[in-house]
Amino acid sequence: MTVALWIVTGLLAVVYLFGGAFEVITPKERIAAGGSSGRWVVASDAARPSSSWGT
Repeated sequence: MTVALWIVTGLLAVVYLFGGAFEVITPKERIAAGGSSGRWVVASDAARPSSSWGT
């Protein structure tokens, strides 16, 4: 049973990492064009100041 839990945990970790990598690699415009689930990209751009990295 313990081995099965470790396997499931490992698979979930891999899925989570791939999802995060997708968000980092994919341009914001493509994520926003994906429908209602991409609304957070538009909302985060509106809340962010125009300068980058605090300069």
